[in-house]
Amino acid sequence: MNEMSVNEFFSFNQNIEWNPPGDEILLRDGTRLNIKGEYWRIPTPNRVWSVDFRKLQITDGPHLNSIKRWVAHNLRNKSVATACNGFNRAVTFFNTTAFVEAALQHKVIPYLAFSQGKNVLGIEHLWKSDSFRSYYRWCRSQQFPFFESEILDHLEEVKIGGNEKGQAVRSADPEKGPLSATEVAELAVALRAAYVEKTLPVDQQAAIWLALAFGANAGQYALMRENDIVPEYIDGQLITTLVSVPRHKKRHAHARSEFAQRKSNRFVGRVLQDLIHANEVSHPKNGSNEPRPLSWRRSPRNDGVGREEWEWHLTSTQFSELLNDAMENLCLNARTGKPMKISPRRLRYTLASRMVAAGASPYALAAALDHSDLQNVGVYFDVHSDIVEHLDKAMAMVLVVTA
Repeated sequence: MNEMSVNEFFSFNQNIEWNPPGDEILLRDGTRLNIKGEYWRIPTPNRVWSVDFRKLQITDGPHLNSIKRWVAHNLRNKSVATACNGFNRAVTFFNTTAFVEAALQHKVIPYLAFSQGKNVLGIEHLWKSDSFRSYYRWCRSQQFPFFESEILDHLEEVKIGGNEKGQAVRSADPEKGPLSATEVAELAVALRAAYVEKTLPVDQQAAIWLALAFGANAGQYALMRENDIVPEYIDGQLITTLVSVPRHKKRHAHARSEFAQRKSNRFVGRVLQDLIHANEVSHPKNGSNEPRPLSWRRSPRNDGVGREEWEWHLTSTQFSELLNDAMENLCLNARTGKPMKISPRRLRYTLASRMVAAGASPYALAAALDHSDLQNVGVYFDVHSDIVEHLDKAMAMVLVVTA
């Protein structure tokens, strides 16, 4: 496909046509996506995404073309997750009566479409309306017809707010919120026993320890490779293990462009080394010099991810399933009396809660969770959380000592 013609197509277009040269566009990471038809399937290292224009009530015309142009622009310039989530969150607005009528009559999209969409979403999901505002803003910047500056000004004045985060933490949800101190202790004891007695596959042991120790997301663990694990020895004794966890949401084109370096204790380091030794024996690429995934799938991917380097990596869903399998094998009960369930997100909550209970500052917590600011750590310091009780005691002890 001629890149110049692509650039010309994705520039100002008063008629909002949808006739891109060829059947492909170039994504930000350099892969090519087939955009023929009304369903775009987009495999990535972590999961298979999709954009399904069949969800829309409008089936043709300039308004549909504007949506496709917006999605294509986002795919070319942003992450696949951002582009796909943006479309899916805006579908509610695209299917409002006001938007559909404007599309059918080739008229300006009214502010009423935004109001109707907000009413459908409700307060709990109001944050999703920012995707529609982003769509309107971009289309106006392209000088498309049917998008007026006065309406955009009204949209920009609306205070939408962000996603309501931390409900499971605030409510101390016994199934989705942080594990209690007792549950963490029971899980750690069971894991150590399984290590000694060899009753749990080493990849399942490693998965839980990673999630317990570092509080990352499933997709980050799925991207990890053996060379991310670097043991440090002194006089032949393992002292610590450096663990490089791929960072995400950092606007990089490649999934493994930037890392957060962490340290594990000696026990977790031994589990990770055992996993690497097991991979040397059982991994299909055990005779190759190519980097191997830390946790790997038992058959190569055939979902069209398009790059050989990802063919043995787990998807984020499969990493979460690895944790579920481990918990089924451990047979632990939660404080509710039901089988204990964990997920990367739940163990992330657990790590953060334990840090706050130990007296960590918001800055230390944000660094541990790899947040760029303090916006999303406040929930762990919420005055309604019993975590603060522990924090108050820790601060009282500090005051006594320093008085």
